[in-house]
Amino acid sequence: MTEYWSQKLSAFSDNLALASRFETRFDLQKLKAELKQVQSSLEPIYQIPQWGGWSLMSASGHHHDGWQKGQTCFTTSKGATELDKGKFEALGAKPSRYHVNPTEAMKPYCATVIQYFRDAGLNPTKARIVELKAHRETSVHRDATDDDFFVRVHIPIETNDHCYFVTEEGRVHMPADGSAFLVRVNRLHKAVNFGATDRYHLMIDVVVPDDKQSEFL
Repeated sequence: MTEYWSQKLSAFSDNLALASRFETRFDLQKLKAELKQVQSSLEPIYQIPQWGGWSLMSASGHHHDGWQKGQTCFTTSKGATELDKGKFEALGAKPSRYHVNPTEAMKPYCATVIQYFRDAGLNPTKARIVELKAHRETSVHRDATDDDFFVRVHIPIETNDHCYFVTEEGRVHMPADGSAFLVRVNRLHKAVNFGATDRYHLMIDVVVPDDKQSEFL
């Protein structure tokens, strides 16, 4: 595994099957305008120096809530991944299902976008606008165990051609054209931004009903 992830990004091939694109297109200009409003009025919080932003829905209702390093609590041994519940609780992290309270960063159009997924029966939680700084990347991590179908919606607001979601199966670039993409985050993955501009995504945890999972990934 270490050898695999140490390869340069160029060794990865594009794999569009890593993300399911929704048919609906959202208003990118409205999303950009609300991003600017949030940037001008609220201080972001950074989970790590290159990765952070603002929670739109959180457990406490504050835009700094929900950025605890919960993914560091997943450990893999002998091919099986488990959650260290004690470490998870010690960090003050809460499962995604608790992050449903709107924060002061929630703006009207983002609320409309989130409502779209609620109306679609996907039970949105833990919505955030996430920044990944230029020339940076996250660590390799997972956000759930292997057998937990845990998915997240990504709606790129500002990006560049050198931003990728990377897994062992390959990489995928998600363009900022109003599209929404669904990715699985129980698999090992990382986000990279090798471009010269910061990347901003609206990211929403959703719960896909068991009988609908095969339609997505």
